Formats: sequence, C-alpha cells, structure tokens
Amino acid sequence: MLRIAAKTKVTPQEAIKLAIGYFGTDNLKMTISEQTPEYALFVQGDGNVEVYASVQENVTVVEFVSREYETQVKEFIQKVLPPLPAKQPVKMWISLALIVIGIVVALIGWFGYERITGVVIGIVIAFAGVALNNIAVPRKS
Repeated sequence: MLRIAAKTKVTPQEAIKLAIGYFGTDNLKMTISEQTPEYALFVQGDGNVEVYASVQENVTVVEFVSREYETQVKEFIQKVLPPLPAKQPVKMWISLALIVIGIVVALIGWFGYERITGVVIGIVIAFAGVALNNIAVPRKS
C-alpha cells in the first residue's frame, strides 16, 4: 500500500480530471467506482487507487492511496500532474532592494533637511517592497 501526496498548480477539479484520464478512461482503463469534483476511486481486480484533491494554504494538494498500483501513481505524479512553478527569486531580490532603498531614503530624510517628507517617502518605498514580496498569483477555484 502506498500513501503519497503531491502539490500542483492546477485546481482540485482539474487534478481529478487528469486522474480520470490516466487511471480510468485513457490509460489504465480502471473502473471509476466513485467520483466527486474533488475525489475519485478507481478499482481493477484486487487493486485500487483513491485520489483526493483539495486546496491547502493556497496550493492544490493531491493525495493518493494505492493498493497494487504504486508504480503507476508515482508515474502519474512525475509525468502527468503539473508541478508547482519554481519560485521567482527575481521578485524576492527586487522586493529586498526596495526595502533597503526605503530604509536608506528614510534615514537620509531623517538626518537631512526635509525630515517628515523623506521619512514618509522611505517608509512608503519599504512597504512597497514588503507588499511586492507578499503578492500571490491568483488561483482559479
């Protein structure tokens, strides 16, 4: 028996559709015993594959419980299920640069001629860097 989970960029419903195509209709031709938008149970002979898909912390998590089809589940995860996109370090560096620039502008403003204006501008720039780092890509539901 295998119990495994994978994170993906597709919605739970899309993940179930991919599983239906792979385990059911197109590839392994297993019988679909139960199906909901976020769950599917495939049965063939003495084995079965259960697929649960849900959103956890803004990421789709697909969980598999398999009896006799462990290799096929691993193959599905590696070859069919789209992985999460790689993190974008460029956004992180731009965000960090904005935060540092904001702090420097605030310090220059504090010790310079226009205290309030310089500090406010520096704080706004720093908060823009923080906000940029926290922007998430909207997900389809």
